[in-house]
Amino acid sequence: MVDEVEGLWRTIVDWLRSHAPATAAHIRPPASGEALSSLAAALGRTLPADLHRWWQLADGMTVGVLDPLIPSLYTPLPVAEALKNRQFSLSLDQESTDADEVAGAPSYGFHPLFVPIAEDHCGQTMFIDLREGSQHGCIGVWDHESAWDDGVYWESLSDMLTDVRDALVHGRPALVAHAERRLQHFAGHAVDASIWRAAVDSAGRLAWTPQEVGSRR
Repeated sequence: MVDEVEGLWRTIVDWLRSHAPATAAHIRPPASGEALSSLAAALGRTLPADLHRWWQLADGMTVGVLDPLIPSLYTPLPVAEALKNRQFSLSLDQESTDADEVAGAPSYGFHPLFVPIAEDHCGQTMFIDLREGSQHGCIGVWDHESAWDDGVYWESLSDMLTDVRDALVHGRPALVAHAERRLQHFAGHAVDASIWRAAVDSAGRLAWTPQEVGSRR
């Protein structure tokens, strides 16, 4: 799993350097051991090996930049910012959380085992769910107004990086599985279920453009 994360990430970075250099320029150096230890201490548990390795490869992106490396609008967080984001979300959210909740299940409160990994700078935080269960390590989005956005975006960090890699290198749409899960969950109701294709703007920045689920060419 760790080796897979490293290989996927290096492929993504190489592609960005060649095709979207303005975005690549904002990828930070590796996170410090001290920062990783501080986050693990706050969680009260060891960070998952794949997440730990990802941050060892790059400590997120420059704070404040609006370069959405992760579809559709998310910028990877440095470890220190992830810790701040978590603390802030926990301080704002006074809703109770069920200690027996399993990973992947809706949560009406920001759970202490949600680990922020990216944000869209508009109040939404992408996180890894470290609650126990078959979907331990899945990735979701927390909205500061509507709680857990709409379920699982990716099954794991490796799943997310594979999706991004395939979108960049092979031109495939990203978040197809997420869109299909939304359509199934909200069957019979009008719901946005976009998939996303990678593009590069004139300034050399990565961007993501939406398409209908049926448009996969």
